[in-house]
Amino acid sequence: MANELTKKALEKAFIQLLGEKPLKKITVSDVTSLCGVNRMTFYYHFEDIYSLLDYSLKEEFKNSLNGKYDASNWLEGMANIFNVCYANKNLVLSAYRFNSRGNVELILDPIVYDLVMYVVKEEINGHRVCDDDVIFVANAYKHLLIGVVLDWIKNDMKEDKDVILKKIGIMLNGETEWVLSKFENHN
Repeated sequence: MANELTKKALEKAFIQLLGEKPLKKITVSDVTSLCGVNRMTFYYHFEDIYSLLDYSLKEEFKNSLNGKYDASNWLEGMANIFNVCYANKNLVLSAYRFNSRGNVELILDPIVYDLVMYVVKEEINGHRVCDDDVIFVANAYKHLLIGVVLDWIKNDMKEDKDVILKKIGIMLNGETEWVLSKFENHN
């Protein structure tokens, strides 16, 4: 339990520092000084600042979404994802810039997949679609939605997320059932 509290303290200090200066200027000493532990304690939990960055990003998504990505519709689930990104803007932008989107994409992948799979299964509505095709459709939508989020992040989250969500809604309204029906006719 004490180990987990220490990791959380390091994460909290790190996120606070991201609000004050760029990632490349944050040192292990900065983090340990702010939370009152020594460098060895830091290295017991993390390999370096970048492993703390990954940990922090994963934890913030996990804690902020708290299962809310299993939404009953695209927009609710995607709104939750956009809101988590925006609420953790410094952290998300730092991770995106450090690894050219890789860290953020890896974290979003299972979250968006779960959302998409939930919605795709809701939209099957009696269509007989084999499991492989359902997975293919879910993966295609996942890549589309992650791409939209990553483009928004790449542009420093400047575009109004509600406008993006509205466009997603327009694009996907009724689309999923139609796509699934095409796969039913294909088999």
